[in-house]
Amino acid sequence: MFKLNRKNSNLFGRCDVNYQTGYDSSYTGTPTVLWDRIVFNKAGNTVIGNTAESYKKTLYLKPNTTYTLSFTLSGYTSAYIILKSDNLDLWNSVVATSPITFTTKEVSVTTIMLFNNVSNTGGLTISNLMLNEGSSALPYVSPIEDETIINDELFGYAGIWDTWDSSGHLVKRWKRETKVTDASGNFTLTGYQAGPAICVNNTTGEVQVLTAAATVSTGWASTSVTVIYLTASPTILENVYSGSIDLVSGDNNITIPQNGSMRVVGNTVYLQG
Repeated sequence: MFKLNRKNSNLFGRCDVNYQTGYDSSYTGTPTVLWDRIVFNKAGNTVIGNTAESYKKTLYLKPNTTYTLSFTLSGYTSAYIILKSDNLDLWNSVVATSPITFTTKEVSVTTIMLFNNVSNTGGLTISNLMLNEGSSALPYVSPIEDETIINDELFGYAGIWDTWDSSGHLVKRWKRETKVTDASGNFTLTGYQAGPAICVNNTTGEVQVLTAAATVSTGWASTSVTVIYLTASPTILENVYSGSIDLVSGDNNITIPQNGSMRVVGNTVYLQG
């Protein structure tokens, strides 16, 4: 059995990922982009025209879903912010303050555009950018918390993995068994293929990586041993779990049992950071 737990997610992610600067013909300047903030160094568009600075970040959000964007401003009291889903405006204000609540359209690609519009000296900084699913009047919305428990186990070693796909199919290439060695420290295997046999001494916890064979010699006489080895052919289990687990930028915790291993491959529609 293993458990996937998601909480405290920030869908905005790093400021310096999936972004463009100086892209708008009316705001061709390029602000300083750091991992945790955007610094607009020049005066705003109403002062210096199209050399003012712009920033655009691309996010992959769920369609028809409400989100809240919060942020901290320094150097000026408001910012020019436009939120778009494809070419459809979700939210637009030249005097934006935190927080902003908006709902996405059918298209899941969302752009957040930031401009320095009216600052007359530059030095406008936007930091603490936090994007969460849901609506809240607070600067930081309540964290997402959910979990899914899968009553099975996945193993992987030396580049060979058990896999669990989005259709609910669990492809098992590894098998775990408990053996008791004989007086010479040997146990027998059947239904294996050439490859490693990971052996755990159930008394001491010592681990050896040996070679799978009809007879495996551990050197542990008359001892209970857990062995994990590759089966002769994969076993495909149907409909182990038919739901989906969306991992996002933030604190995604995966708890698996001792000696277990798994690999998570993100779907970019919902994984951003």
